[in-house]
Amino acid sequence: MSKPMRTSFNLSLLMAFILCMSNSSCSKDYPGSVRSADFNTRFEMGVDDSVALPKWGKELFIKLSRINDSRCPENVQCIQAGKAEAGFTLVAEDLTEYDISLCLGQCSGTDKTSDTAAVNLNDTGYTIILHEIKRNGVAKAVLEIKKE
Repeated sequence: MSKPMRTSFNLSLLMAFILCMSNSSCSKDYPGSVRSADFNTRFEMGVDDSVALPKWGKELFIKLSRINDSRCPENVQCIQAGKAEAGFTLVAEDLTEYDISLCLGQCSGTDKTSDTAAVNLNDTGYTIILHEIKRNGVAKAVLEIKKE
């Protein structure tokens, strides 16, 4: 994504969050919505959802851009267990951004991804943990973000 497009995306994300928080009818379950969560607490998000942290704050935004799940289905015998990957964009209050990919399952080799990433934005450390990818119906990622 080019720098002008990223800046436009970041400003759009920030405006959507502000509008959502000022509107009491903002739905927590609407796809592509901006919701809020607390640090050190697990939360769910679907593709194109954005979450603001801390709850009702604007210190950090996280957007789930993709989920690729090639894990073996339950009750099926597979040669390999497979893996599930989720791609995220973190956006700090000053619009500094960082893209990460987290993975569950067989993630070794050239992927070099894991279920946990440490990120430093604006001299603040964050640890992002992918706990689960739910695949019943619409795929959702279960995350936790710890502030250092």
